[in-house]
Amino acid sequence: GLNYPVALSGETPDLGNFTIKIIDGSDNQIPKIPALRNHKPIDLNKAQYWGHLVPKGDTWRAKGSRFLDYLNNLFSERKRKSFADESDPSPPHLLSIPNNIQEDSNLYIFQLMAEAPFQFDILFKSTSSPVDLEDFTSILESKSKNFDVRFENTFGLASKGFDENQINFAHEILSNLIGGIGSYMNVREDEENFWDESRQANPKLTSPSSLFTATPSRPFFPRGFYWDEGFHQLLIGNWDNDLSLDIIKHWISLIDDDGWVPREFQTQYPHYANPPTLLMPLEAFLDRLDNESKLQHSIDDLSSHIANFTNFASTRYLNDINLAEKYLKEIYSKLKLNYKWFRRTQRGEIKKWGRSASNSEEAYRWRGRTPGHTLTSGLDDYPRPTPPHPAELHVDLMCWVGFMARSLRDIAKRLDEWNDFEEFDAQYKNIVNNLYDLHWNEVDKIFCDISFDGEKSIYVCHKGYISLFPMLLGLLPNDSPKLDAILDLIYNPDELWSPYGLRSLSKSSEFYYTGEKYWRGPIWININYLALSSLYKNYIAKPGPYQHKADKIYKELRDNIIKNIYKEYKRTGYAWEQYSAINGEGAR
Repeated sequence: GLNYPVALSGETPDLGNFTIKIIDGSDNQIPKIPALRNHKPIDLNKAQYWGHLVPKGDTWRAKGSRFLDYLNNLFSERKRKSFADESDPSPPHLLSIPNNIQEDSNLYIFQLMAEAPFQFDILFKSTSSPVDLEDFTSILESKSKNFDVRFENTFGLASKGFDENQINFAHEILSNLIGGIGSYMNVREDEENFWDESRQANPKLTSPSSLFTATPSRPFFPRGFYWDEGFHQLLIGNWDNDLSLDIIKHWISLIDDDGWVPREFQTQYPHYANPPTLLMPLEAFLDRLDNESKLQHSIDDLSSHIANFTNFASTRYLNDINLAEKYLKEIYSKLKLNYKWFRRTQRGEIKKWGRSASNSEEAYRWRGRTPGHTLTSGLDDYPRPTPPHPAELHVDLMCWVGFMARSLRDIAKRLDEWNDFEEFDAQYKNIVNNLYDLHWNEVDKIFCDISFDGEKSIYVCHKGYISLFPMLLGLLPNDSPKLDAILDLIYNPDELWSPYGLRSLSKSSEFYYTGEKYWRGPIWININYLALSSLYKNYIAKPGPYQHKADKIYKELRDNIIKNIYKEYKRTGYAWEQYSAINGEGAR
């Protein structure tokens, strides 16, 4: 074996010259193992090692089957032959890896054996970095103290009246989100010629690609997820603006020449979409940029701002408007491609099914529908028209495309792309007009999906999150009577209102808590967040006839959600992706 600390030095095109050190914990206890009669004992005070040459491009699969198969075969062979003459060889004897290195190895495995509890440090040192992590313990203690100060300066929870236990909960949630950020390699299975009409798939594996991203759940779902990532970056961007922009740029770099975003872990079809949530943190970045600009017009505010924020967060793109515009220019063409892809591939029909609207083009339907699911929408089993029909139009998708048009319009304005600005602005207005013309059911006072019954176009109304999307994404003006109807739907305890948050599907629906019970009643925090965010920014901050009603709902809903999530965290030790509308319990 090798004495600690173990050092591995090398060079790669991506990392340059580097050293990795493995340092054993000073308090670690080695396993107590019985002596062998016929074999030399293993020195467990040392690290065991193994080096192997793997094919180029396969080193990222170190945890894959090839290495595991090798070890399984080794251990089986050892148990059957090498220690056959021993009555009870212990696990350290059977499972220690061989101390040998193949010539020109590019994959190295190091093994530490210790009794639990134990600890060890793995330190990465780049020759291009001035940072020295040798005294890691003291650095960690210093960073931990800095975290608490930075957290309060960023979010101000103590100043808002939250107690120490609630703030510790918030610390843990943010820490887990930040801790889930990583660079992931993946191979996708793409289907290039799969369309709803043919249903003949012939998927093919792509070459490996990498993605820098946060993850929805470190133990359960340790990979990037497009639908979730926009929500992750809303929080990460507040904590570290530049880190968030880097992650967003990695996702946007995946957009191909056709405008499609390849995604995650299931077979992908290049005409299947997902909600374009990454534009949400980009809008938030633009808001921070505007706030920074306003602060810099006041010397007093600026000095306070520098003391409380700039020393802690990574804010180069907020402090340098030229750098910010450079970033926007670098991602702008890809964002336009994706928007045009959305409009082209998710287009729905108006005149073909006897409908009329202010504009003949703005209508959309999710591709990838099945009788029980619309996975592409992100709302999985939420009730939709049954059976699926090509005449369908989906109100949430219409709102997402309108949201894209408005976001790109705002970016175009900042970049002085005035022809684009006028095009996006006209499309946004047409979408809003058609949203009213096509999806508003005046009889029931609700926004609905639409389909075709064989003779005419019909509304398919399932009260729930789908009904809220024009408000959630801010497509309704604050003086619209339609807003008043949505607020009534939200605040009705027989419909969406519960003591724990907004139900995904109305309590009055025949589908409430049926089937998978996934988006058919349980409370989802991402949609509840959209509701709170939109109420706050669009309908409380601006004077209007429904301002007081919006403010009352906002305060009660926010209080209900925070209390229940914290209650369930104390009960279970976890935050959950959804909560029961019946008793508030977290699930999944």
